Amino acid sequence: MVEKYISPWVIPGEKILGYVKWNPGCELKRAEIRAPENTDVRRILNVGAGVFANHAAGSPSYVITKDQIQVEGFMGFEAVYMRLPETEVKATFEVTIVFEDMRKEQVALTAEVIRPLLTSIKPSVEILSSRESPKPGAIMVGIVNAGKGDVLEGSLKPFIETIQGKELKIQIETHEEKYGIGDTLFVEDNQRSSSKIVINGRGYGMIRLGFSYSDRLGNVYKNGLLDVMVTVEDKKTLEVPLGDAMVSAGGPFPVLQPPVLA
Repeated sequence: MVEKYISPWVIPGEKILGYVKWNPGCELKRAEIRAPENTDVRRILNVGAGVFANHAAGSPSYVITKDQIQVEGFMGFEAVYMRLPETEVKATFEVTIVFEDMRKEQVALTAEVIRPLLTSIKPSVEILSSRESPKPGAIMVGIVNAGKGDVLEGSLKPFIETIQGKELKIQIETHEEKYGIGDTLFVEDNQRSSSKIVINGRGYGMIRLGFSYSDRLGNVYKNGLLDVMVTVEDKKTLEVPLGDAMVSAGGPFPVLQPPVLA
C-alpha cells in the first residue's frame, strides 16, 4: 500500500472517513471491506453504487470487483458508529486487496470512538437532619470527565436513579429562570438552572444520584454517580440545594450555576 488513513477519533454518529491508496500500475482484481459491529457503512468511495445492490443485508463484508473501481489506485469509505458505548471503544475496519498477480495485501484501519464519561470524586455523601441540626447544608458534587469527549455546555442535569427507604419521599426539583447580568453586557443566553433535593417524611433512606449530559452531536448519556445517605429524625419537608463542580485541567468550574461575570 502506498498510503492509508482513517479518522483518528469520532464521537458516536460522527462520520468515519477511511481510505487506502496503492500503485495504480498494480491492477486490482477484487477487494473487501469488513466493518466492525455497530457501524453503518454509508458510502464506498471511488466505487460504483452496485456494491450496495449486491451487499447482503446484515453482513459486515462489502466486496468490490475490478469493474466497480472507477479510478485505479484508490478506495475509501464513509461509516458511522451507531451506538452509545458504555466506555470508549476502538472500531477497526479490515481492508483486503487482491491484485491480478494474486498478491494480497491486508490493512487494519482503527478509529477510536470517544465519549464524555462523568465520574464523581466522592463515592457517597450524607444528608442528616437531626434535632440538634435540623437544616442540612447544600450538597456539592465534584465531577470529573474521565472520557475524551466534551460535555455540551448547559446539558448537565441531575436525576435520581434509585431510591431505598419507604418512609421517605425524595425527588429532585429543577428551576430555570433568567438572571440579571447588567445593561452593559451582551450574551446570547443567560438562562440559569438551579436544583434541589426535596425530602418529605421521617426515617432512613438512600438515593443513587446521577446526571444526564450531552455531547456536541446531541447524544445523551446517563451515569449514576453518587450514593446519598438520608437520615431525617423529625417528620418535615427538607429542601437541600444541589450544586456541582466539573473538574477540568484548569480547576473546578460551576456547571448548574450561572457564571460570575466581572
